[in-house]
Amino acid sequence: MIRVLHLISGLRVGGAEVLLLEILRRVDRSRFDVRVASLLGPGEMGPRFTDAGIEVIDLSNAGRFSWRCATRLRRHLRGRPCDVLHGHLLHATLVARWLRKRRAVQSLVTTQHFPPLERGRGFAGRLHRWTAKWDDRVIAVSTSVGEELTRGLGVDPVKIRIIENGVDLARFHPGVEPLPRTHFNLSDEHRIIGVTASLTPKKGIDILLRAAPGVLRREPRARLLIAGEGPERERLESLISELGLRDHVQLVGNIADVERLLPMLDLLCLPSRREPFGLSVAEAMASGCVVVHTAVGGLASLSEDGVSALQVPPDDPDALAEAILRALGDHELAGRLRAGAARRARERFDIAQTVEKTMAVWEEMVS
Repeated sequence: MIRVLHLISGLRVGGAEVLLLEILRRVDRSRFDVRVASLLGPGEMGPRFTDAGIEVIDLSNAGRFSWRCATRLRRHLRGRPCDVLHGHLLHATLVARWLRKRRAVQSLVTTQHFPPLERGRGFAGRLHRWTAKWDDRVIAVSTSVGEELTRGLGVDPVKIRIIENGVDLARFHPGVEPLPRTHFNLSDEHRIIGVTASLTPKKGIDILLRAAPGVLRREPRARLLIAGEGPERERLESLISELGLRDHVQLVGNIADVERLLPMLDLLCLPSRREPFGLSVAEAMASGCVVVHTAVGGLASLSEDGVSALQVPPDDPDALAEAILRALGDHELAGRLRAGAARRARERFDIAQTVEKTMAVWEEMVS
């Protein structure tokens, strides 16, 4: 039995946190003993891990981060050692590296969920660069992230394993019953453009809002439904008012059953400025959605432009509006994109592949 302790910065609702839960749910418990330690406590998702039979260890100081978390975890490891420590997200990765350097753990795996050079600002970002070579293995969620690890941080390519994020194809597929449009005060006559993303600058939702007037001039039935939360919410609300879009845009917060939201949409859009992978696009493709996204980072390789999605350059509202109007106005194209997206997702994004490859890395560490 291989003992794997996952150290993560926090357990809020986010892509990395959801992915970790979905992987650990599927781990072979006859071969692996897995548990999770969170620097910021159990957060919103802690109960979901517990319900799945996964122990959650709270290392926080009344829900706040402190570097004392490292000494707390070191004491925990003295009583309950692990064979592999697996770090996720910036602060947890730094703590994990400190423990590896102090020989508190035998081997260290980290997953780089974000482009590493995004972490370059501030003291923590500089520490990330200086300590990157301490990892025994690094899982990169896309080829572009792996290349940046080597080029930007000097990580030995021998240590890097490319394991793309996976999607639960039993949950996300074209046969899922959609949410009723009336839930959002919309009707069948509306053309719904959806976004499922955290409200942060890198997601480029402001670009979609700036594209919206051009879309509405030619397709007045269009409505924007933005699902997610984050620090940009207030700024986006101001921009909606400034652009006169209050009757056409809804910020609906986090949606628990996103697998039912996606088939309700006429189109899923992700206008990111930077993106290591693009899990929301993979989920939408698995659901058979028409997808328009920017060609950036790992997102660029998720789809085939014109076959399984339409790709546009980042920070270009006019190009984004044209792609959206093209997809909404050409039913034959939309049908091809839906079929191509679902086919590509089945071939490439099955989370079972992600789990098998991840378990192989843990076994590699103890072999």
